[in-house]
Amino acid sequence: MIPYQGGASVGVVFLDAQLSTYIIAKSQGYQGSQLTGSGNPIGNGPTVAFEYSYLSEQVVHLRGNANHGLNNTLSNYIHDYFEVSCSSTSIDENLNQLISVSPNPGNTQIQIKGIQKLNKIDEIIIYNSKGNQEFKHDFKEVIDISILNPGIYFISIHHSNGVETIKFIKK
Repeated sequence: MIPYQGGASVGVVFLDAQLSTYIIAKSQGYQGSQLTGSGNPIGNGPTVAFEYSYLSEQVVHLRGNANHGLNNTLSNYIHDYFEVSCSSTSIDENLNQLISVSPNPGNTQIQIKGIQKLNKIDEIIIYNSKGNQEFKHDFKEVIDISILNPGIYFISIHHSNGVETIKFIKK
C-alpha cells in the first residue's frame, strides 16, 4: 500500500501523490507551478472525484473517496483516459523509433540522431531523474553534457507536434 499523503512504509519513503504527479509532469516538459487546491470536480454526489491535470491531460492525478477502490466516476474516467489519451498513431511510433541519443551513456557530449525529422523545434530541455530542469537549448543536434553529474537524465524535445522525451545516461 502506498500512502496517499506520502511518508514511510516498509523501509521506503513515498512522496505525496500530488507532488509525485507534479514531478512527473515536470519531467515531461511542464514548466508551471504545482497545482493546488481541491482539483477540478468530476461527476457529482457521493462518487465525485477531483482531477489535477498537467500537459493537456497527459499527466493526471485523480483524488476520490472510494477508500482504495474504484467508484463509477473513477472507473469511467480511467476507461476514457486510456481509450482516448493512450491510443497511438503510426506517426508517433515512427518518431520514437527514429530519434535516439548517441553515445548513450555519454560523457562530454551527446548527439540527438533523427532530430531533423521533427517539425519546428521550439526548445530542448534536459531534466535530471528528479524532474528538475538542468538546462535549456534552442535547436541543437549536439549537446555538451560535461557539466552534468553522472546519472540518468531526460531530454524533452518540444516541437510543433508535441514533445518527444528520450532517456540518456551521463557517465
